[in-house]
Amino acid sequence: MPKSATAVIKDFTSTNPSTKELSEWLTQAHSNGVYPEMAELLKYRYQPLALPVPKASGSSSQSGLRLSKTRGRGMEFDEVRHYQAGDDVRAIDWRVTARTGQTHTKLFREEKERPVFLCVDFSNSMWFGSQLLLKSLQAAHVAAGIAWHTIQRGDRVGGLIYNNAEHSEIKPQGRQHGALLFLKQLIALHPTTAPGFNKATAGKGTAGKDITAHGTVSKSAKSQPVQGNTTNKKQTSEPTNSPEAAQNLAQQLRRLLKLCRPGADIVLISDFSELNAETIKLLQSLHKHHTVTAVMITDPFEEQLPQSAFRDIDIYDGKETHRLFISNPEFHRKWQEQAKQWLQVRAEGLRRAGVRVVPISAGLPAHDQWIHRGRK
Repeated sequence: MPKSATAVIKDFTSTNPSTKELSEWLTQAHSNGVYPEMAELLKYRYQPLALPVPKASGSSSQSGLRLSKTRGRGMEFDEVRHYQAGDDVRAIDWRVTARTGQTHTKLFREEKERPVFLCVDFSNSMWFGSQLLLKSLQAAHVAAGIAWHTIQRGDRVGGLIYNNAEHSEIKPQGRQHGALLFLKQLIALHPTTAPGFNKATAGKGTAGKDITAHGTVSKSAKSQPVQGNTTNKKQTSEPTNSPEAAQNLAQQLRRLLKLCRPGADIVLISDFSELNAETIKLLQSLHKHHTVTAVMITDPFEEQLPQSAFRDIDIYDGKETHRLFISNPEFHRKWQEQAKQWLQVRAEGLRRAGVRVVPISAGLPAHDQWIHRGRK
């Protein structure tokens, strides 16, 4: 489809869009706000999100005595040929020499390709949304945008996608096939129902909103679950559904340490609710050999309660109902203080691990926020 045939979704005029603006954006984006669909992820083919890594300074494509700052893994084996005068004797292939009776030397080439590994979190805490999208869906949007940008610049994209029950490992691949494969896995691994949600026991919130296990989903955003394409699942994933093997952030970081060769770009997309001493240590290990960026997904409700709320609301955590006293100004103040502190703790923990932090709200389109950050 040519670019001119694809409608460009217009930006919001403010950071506090109206309900009408939110509804119009969802319609233009072909999104229900809850579950990822291929149509909305394909939109990012024409609005890709540039990889949020610092630009290398002093880059050079020439070889020399200095260590090159050219992004890549360095020298990689290319071929074996007959030894010629002036060749480095350290590159002699002694096995081939012994087998053929003639001296052969190894040739190497500089590899400049830099694969991108995306680690996308669809765990229970990401199933929350109060304004535009669920945090998990916003994570899928960000991943799709970076995936399209990666293959458009000529690199390969792969990574890990996980929810609480299973994970999928996608081998880095280039061209459009690589991006489409990753998008299909995003859809396949995204939960189709709220974790622990029980319609028989869940209460009703105010303003006509149904309460899910971890947040509110507006009635206008409800739709039938999307059936993920799992054709390549056996080839790319190792599902583990037993309770003893529940997936978490630490497990994914350990997998990345094994999967990624030195010099890769790693982008973690999560709310980092599981950030702790163990995960910070694993992130420090990743940072030693890779460029690591953390896209922290948040929701406006997590940072500040609605100021216009006049009635308390009940929330359902999958087991029982709890009341939020949002009509109480003191409750608002304490909520905001604790939310600010928790946000700072996560951001400081990531920075301590040497990881660059890119905050993205689920209450606004990812593309708008990405462009705004790029202009700073």
